[in-house]
Order: sequence, then C-alpha cells, then structure tokens
Amino acid sequence: MTKQAVLPCHLTEACRQRLISFLIIQLILGLLCGTALIGVGLYIRSHIRAKVNLIENYDFEQLPITLMVVGGLTVLVNPIVGKIGHEASFSWKREKLRNGLLTMVVILSIVDIGLLIAGSMTFIHRQTLRKSFHSGLESAMKKYKDDIEIKVEIDSLQLELGCCGNENFEDWFKIQWINDDYLDQSNRPARDAKKEEDDEGETLNEFLNNDTPFSCCHPRSIRPCIHHKVLDNDAHFRYDFELSFTIHKTGCKHRLMEYFNKKLNIIGGCVMGLCGLQVLL
Repeated sequence: MTKQAVLPCHLTEACRQRLISFLIIQLILGLLCGTALIGVGLYIRSHIRAKVNLIENYDFEQLPITLMVVGGLTVLVNPIVGKIGHEASFSWKREKLRNGLLTMVVILSIVDIGLLIAGSMTFIHRQTLRKSFHSGLESAMKKYKDDIEIKVEIDSLQLELGCCGNENFEDWFKIQWINDDYLDQSNRPARDAKKEEDDEGETLNEFLNNDTPFSCCHPRSIRPCIHHKVLDNDAHFRYDFELSFTIHKTGCKHRLMEYFNKKLNIIGGCVMGLCGLQVLL
C-alpha cells in the first residue's frame, strides 16, 4: 500500500512571533466586542421593556440574556487564551503548553457556537418582534379610551416616531378611542355610529368615525391639524384630504420595526463578525 507523503510545515521563529502577535490583537478586539455585547444586551432589554404595554406574547429576556451570556463568555475566555498565546511566544515553554493549546481550541469552538446562536437569534427575533408589536398595538389601541397609562404611551409613541395607528391611520377608524363620558349621546350621528355592525353582523355598540387622536398630527403641516372627519372634504374649509393631509399616514408598527430592525441588524452583523474573527483564531 502506497503511503502518501505529507509536506511538513516549518515556521520560522519570526513567523511564529508574528502569528502570536496577530492572535493577541484579535483577542483584544474580541474582548472589546464581548464587552459591547453585554452592553447591547442591557440596552435591548431596557428599550423593549419600555414598550411593555405595546408588545404581546414576546419573551423580553431571551435575546438580551443570550447576548449577555455569550458576551460574558467572550470576555472571560479571551484573556485566558491571550495569556496562553503570550506564553507560547517563548520557545522554551511551548512543549508544556501543548495540552493547553488543545483546550484553548475546544473552548474557542464552544464560544463560536454560542456566537453563532446569538447572531442567528438576533435575525430571527426581528420577525417575532414584528408579530408581537402588531398584536400588542392592536390590543393597546382598544384600551386607549379607558386606560390613561396606555393613552399616554400611545400618544407619546405617535408624537415621537411620527406615526399613526398600527398598520396605518385608518386603524383608528375601526375602534372607539373616545371615552363614553365625552361622547354627546344626544348627537344623532354619534348614536347611529354606536350601532355599527362588524363583519359577522354583531352589534359593536361603539362610536366609530373617521377621526384620529391629536397625536397623529403632522407638525410640518402649515394648515391647522385636521384629525376629525379626516376623509370628509365637505366638513372643512378648502380641504382635500388627498392633497392637504395633516396627519401621519404610516403605522407605528412599521416605525417601531424600522428602529429595532436597524439595531438588530447591526447587532447581528457584529456578532457574526465576531464569530468569524474567533474562527480565524
């Protein structure tokens, strides 16, 4: 049986020193990235928790804790690996470090797997968050007229992000967002509106109209904001809703996802980049 020759790889001492220097630089970068992951995990946790009334069926802890754990492992492991690499720069210590180098490779492989999982979770959570914001905003809007805390939160969100409704401004037309105490029950249109029927023919007993809360108003409109009877041109002087719309058209779900998608894409890219950096080691 013919044996295939394997070309031996000989490294000069100068080449070994350069490789070790490169290793230490990568480990320092990994240490910085690991620290950043911990900070990002805390950041995401606090910012998503701040929207707790607008999110449904979402695990607030899963992604942040994963990022913090993986970041902590990176911060813990990289200095140890760096010390082993530094010790290996001395030729008279290399023989003693053979077993340590093997252990180092195993530990780094575990960290790489953790980074890969964290990076994948970051991208997967974008879709999960989208669904949670959709159902959460929908539920919150229905409580707008009765829950002052949710009312303040939705108004603040619409003013801050320049959005209106869940999918778009017309979502406000489908629910009663004015408290019953402030509806003129003697008003015929209001009484009729409260007898609207849903798609299945059941009485909703809600006041529905083409109105939105004041927080939907677009501040860059020169015209005083029209957020009542939004689609009725005859109800307002020199008004054409197609040409002089004074409220935001984009839904808050889209604005929230634009914000969080940008953050999650950066985080996912950095985590995957750190994973690739670790693989190079």
